[in-house]
Amino acid sequence: MLYHVKLFLHILVLPPCNLLLVALLGFYLSRRRPRLGQSLAFVAVLALGVLSMPVVSSRLLRRVETVPALDVHAPPAAQAIVVLGGGAVRAAPEYGGVEAPTADTLARLSYGVFLSRQWHLPLLLSGSPAEAHGMAQVLTRDFSLDARWVDDSASDTYTNAQHAAVLLRRDGVQRVLVVTDAAHTPRALAEFRATGLTAVGAPTGFRTRDDGLIDMPAGLLPSSEGLVWSTIALREMIGQWVREPMARVHALVDAHSAGS
Repeated sequence: MLYHVKLFLHILVLPPCNLLLVALLGFYLSRRRPRLGQSLAFVAVLALGVLSMPVVSSRLLRRVETVPALDVHAPPAAQAIVVLGGGAVRAAPEYGGVEAPTADTLARLSYGVFLSRQWHLPLLLSGSPAEAHGMAQVLTRDFSLDARWVDDSASDTYTNAQHAAVLLRRDGVQRVLVVTDAAHTPRALAEFRATGLTAVGAPTGFRTRDDGLIDMPAGLLPSSEGLVWSTIALREMIGQWVREPMARVHALVDAHSAGS
């Protein structure tokens, strides 16, 4: 239930839905209060255009992609690698109707395999049932590896960390690398460290681009990619802001479930 509420709120408060709602409100008010209604509609459309500019989305991503890439030539003091799911297709027709990772999840898994082979560390896969099962299947089928731990009951970053901590501590693991998207890494590390684990970020999928490398004036032209990047950055900013309140909500829900 909590997962679905959070998913609905994510859609509601992030572009483009939030700006479209403001624009619709503006159109609705334009008959009774023309100046206010037109102003709201104009601001919403303007914000949508600005957030779609690659120059703007790149600057927003810089605010969240703050954890640098690992130095692959310097072995970390880690005992295991945790790979977080980033979406899945529940029944991919091209794979015969079985679960399959999305491109984001596959990129994380591939990087986790690279690090595992680089430093001979075991893997923990964490995500929803479709994410975890899809990653496990790809890991065995395409990389000829098996995960030591699989958590298929995580619904968000908080539960990724909480469930992984339980599995890891059973085997005496305290120090981990956390593999996820670069933009998501700061929030993921905060959740894992809150469990008492020693967590080091292993970000992949960097989207940040040097403004000097963005073609101009194309960098000022709105694009679907620019809007996606801005949305990712804003989602992580909001996620960092509400992380502690949401942890308290999770604790209350868990306590209520335990008492039922």
